[in-house]
Amino acid sequence: MRPLLSGGYQIVAGERRWRASRMAGLTTVPAVIRDLTDSEVMQLALIENLQREDLKPLEEANGYKMLMDNFQVPIYNYIRRLVVLHEDAEDVLQEVFIQIYRHWDQFRNESSLSTWIYRIATNESLRLLNSRKKRETVSTEDMQESLISQLRASDYVDYELSLIHISEPTRLR
Repeated sequence: MRPLLSGGYQIVAGERRWRASRMAGLTTVPAVIRDLTDSEVMQLALIENLQREDLKPLEEANGYKMLMDNFQVPIYNYIRRLVVLHEDAEDVLQEVFIQIYRHWDQFRNESSLSTWIYRIATNESLRLLNSRKKRETVSTEDMQESLISQLRASDYVDYELSLIHISEPTRLR
């Protein structure tokens, strides 16, 4: 619950439990009162709704759409600062939301929802950057210079004779 400026309280999470306790005839229920921002209220509501056991497919889809609507732009901007290229940022963003969907049941509320999502975004960005590092290519000129210097240094290859026997189209430039 959070206190309202107009007085009274707003139920942020546990509304179903509160309704069930009223139906059971209880007049008081234990509650935690916290000062929360609108963003924190939205995150808690999303978490509660998406972690419900009786969630219907349409409700689940609406919950994920709401999650994407709220986090897509800030997460994209964060990823873009890490990976630089727009296309890479879009790919990583897509993978972030796939990971959120696949691992939603692993979110334990030990951190805020946004912290968890940013951690996934960081991990996916690093994954892309590491895979990019592995597939970096060497320029043709660098490769040619390396091969020629290796040939010249070899005791087993007559460099000048080898160049004479290489036909023009296959000779490195």
